[in-house]
Amino acid sequence: LSYGLGIAYALQGALQVVLRLEIDLVSVERNLQYCEETPQEEPRSARVHNVEPAPLCDAWPDAGRLAFVDVTLRYRPELPPALRGVSFSVEAGERLGVVGRSGSGKSSLVSALLRLVEVENGAISVDGVDVRSVPLARLRAGIAVVMQDAVMFSGDLRYNLDPARACTDEALTRALRRVRLCAEADDAAEKLKEAVGEGGDNWSAGQRQLICLARAILRGAKVLVCDEATSSIDAETDGVVQGVLRERRATMLVIAHRLETILDSDRVLLMDAGAVAEEGPPAE
Repeated sequence: LSYGLGIAYALQGALQVVLRLEIDLVSVERNLQYCEETPQEEPRSARVHNVEPAPLCDAWPDAGRLAFVDVTLRYRPELPPALRGVSFSVEAGERLGVVGRSGSGKSSLVSALLRLVEVENGAISVDGVDVRSVPLARLRAGIAVVMQDAVMFSGDLRYNLDPARACTDEALTRALRRVRLCAEADDAAEKLKEAVGEGGDNWSAGQRQLICLARAILRGAKVLVCDEATSSIDAETDGVVQGVLRERRATMLVIAHRLETILDSDRVLLMDAGAVAEEGPPAE
């Protein structure tokens, strides 16, 4: 009887192992399915658009001129266009403010510029180069973006500022001091070791946004996009962000939530229903 009970327990344990193995294999099958069947971005979609790959210099983009020419974009074929024949240009070093109601197409400009969604019609160029002819990794490396929702990773402050470990400690410290996250009297080395929780939950919303701004400064990109970057932070932090942006010598596309954000812009673009409704100096 004792041996029989032992065999029963062993069979029960073996059955549990088999059931768990079956569940795990289903998980593996689903992961393989997602990896193999989920549509992914192509590193370069030039052939799709019949655009020849462009020869790029190492410093591209070295000026930061932007041009949208008759751009139409829709997120799915059955949906109405998010952008309708949008045309405008931004000169090197110019700051363009973009305003409009929710759903007017402001953030779709960023999606089109970074090729998060391929345009249906028209063309976008950076320094005269059609972005469709540029590999995605190269295109996005040349444009710094500060979004409304700050992206933070679990680790330390150094990793969040420079995930690729390409910058020196001195450069990291300078960036932190420019965004007022590190005072002159602070120990810079210790500051860079400060912990960052998942999603940056141990930092305030304003501090997270300043860290993202410092990350953009370190990139040294000639094109900087701010997509409502100050909409969820306090007025004091907003003032710091605006001060840093005034010092930047780069072409800026500033999508604004607050009118104060675009008062320093060279020009303002008013979007309405996916089209450019008005364009001109802020005073107008």
